[in-house]
Amino acid sequence: AFVVDRDYARRDVVEAAFNDGKRRFRWRRHSIENYLLEPAVVVHALTSMINTTPSSKRYLLGSVPNDEATIAMELRTCAQARAPQEAGRMAYYRLWEDISDPAGRIDNGLPTVLSQGSPNVAACRQALIAEVTRMIQKANETAACMYLAPLAIQQRYDDELARITAGGYMSQSCFLEEFHGRDLLGAVHARLNETYKMRLSRKTFTEALRDAVHVVYSANRLLYGTDDFLDLANGVRALAQMPPLT
Repeated sequence: AFVVDRDYARRDVVEAAFNDGKRRFRWRRHSIENYLLEPAVVVHALTSMINTTPSSKRYLLGSVPNDEATIAMELRTCAQARAPQEAGRMAYYRLWEDISDPAGRIDNGLPTVLSQGSPNVAACRQALIAEVTRMIQKANETAACMYLAPLAIQQRYDDELARITAGGYMSQSCFLEEFHGRDLLGAVHARLNETYKMRLSRKTFTEALRDAVHVVYSANRLLYGTDDFLDLANGVRALAQMPPLT
């Protein structure tokens, strides 16, 4: 079994991967980095560093906050700044989901006659002509797809941007599930550096978050709303015909 990033897949696609009997699972969040940015995890990481960093190196932490309300506010600030790009990514990813059926796909496949070998000149020539004709037909289907009209694309982007900038979406930190984890992590790291004069490298900051996840999650298995790690473990155990963990 193996786990892949959710990327921008819809939630129902992700949930299906837990129960479809296949060896491929998806994180419920965009990527593994998203699990590092839960406010409680960030606060624990920063508090631990404040308490354990020698006084001679305390300057590396600047005046970083270590309360969840401030961290949650800074996360929202970073998410709001990233929203225009994230809306474009989500719109693009879901556009492909929507056009896969009505528009068809222009697959790159060598005709059977040409892949298996044939000494017949006419048959080889006709196979090539037929394949290009098929490609043109599929291209025309795609070009005529209603989802690809300029106004439809504009509306798709505007709707996505409105959804992810709505007050409830931001206040409930839904972006921690759907936004690009690595990019959001980079934005948070830069924000702490710029606003609070933190001088930790991104690698050091990420490692501190990674260590904090284990501690905070162990104390609160519903830290992420759902117990994603347990569900993943039980999905793997089901494949191996083993009883579930609780």
